[in-house]
Formats: sequence, C-alpha cells, structure tokens
Amino acid sequence: SMFGHGKQFYLRRAYPAVVDRCQEILKKYPDFSGTDRVLYLLGETMRKVNPEQSSPYYAQIVRDYPLSPLVEDSKKNLLALQASVPDPSPLALDRAKQMPVEGKGVIGVLSMGLFKGGGTEISKDTKAASAKDPRSELSIPEGQ
Repeated sequence: SMFGHGKQFYLRRAYPAVVDRCQEILKKYPDFSGTDRVLYLLGETMRKVNPEQSSPYYAQIVRDYPLSPLVEDSKKNLLALQASVPDPSPLALDRAKQMPVEGKGVIGVLSMGLFKGGGTEISKDTKAASAKDPRSELSIPEGQ
C-alpha cells in the first residue's frame, strides 16, 4: 500500500525513512484520504526524534481533519508538548461533514493496529496461484 512502507519503517525504528516516506505521500498525494494518518505517523515519529517538531503535525490534524478519529489523541499530544491546540477550520469542518466516514477496514494507522488496538482481517480466499500448491498455475523455473 501507499502508506505501508512508512508504517514498516516506523516499526523498524527507521525514523528518517518514515519522515521521508510520509513527506513524499503528502507532497505527491495531497488528496489522499489517509492524510490524517500520515500526519499522525509523522507526529509520532518526530516525537521520538525531535519532540518540539512534532506539534505542527498534530495541530494540522486538529485544524484540518476535525472529524478524524485521531483528533483527541492529537489534542492530548499537543497539551503534553505544551503546544497550543488550534480550533478546527470552518472550511475543513464543512468539507469533513460532506465526506463519508471511513470504516475500520481502511488502510492506515488505526486499522493496522499501530497506535490503537484495531486490526484488519485478511481474507485468505484468493484465486492467486501459489508456488507451494503443485496444482496452481504458477511455475517458477529452477535457479530463480
């Protein structure tokens, strides 16, 4: 997934790689539906590396993604950092109310269980060929 590499880097504590990947997502995909999760991952990463630089990411979630499930944790983090908690942008609030709410099955920090207890259920029912199943259509030549 687009966001998967960033989460993997975070789990491996490869924080510079997390920052690079998240900033790349924010720049290349400004309308990505998981932007709040990208910002939160950036905030959490910066909090480990350079706490003073994490507050803008949490503040942007509170201001620009007012209906995000990450708003409350972002506010708590801002207070812990002794940073000001912004008001939600009226424009962002109007936009958020018009958008459908995403369920727990979406890709992202919450559904991957990185910061909260949630997890995704992965279907094992697939029509893909398997190298382990001799009846499958996939053949891997020797030596590759």
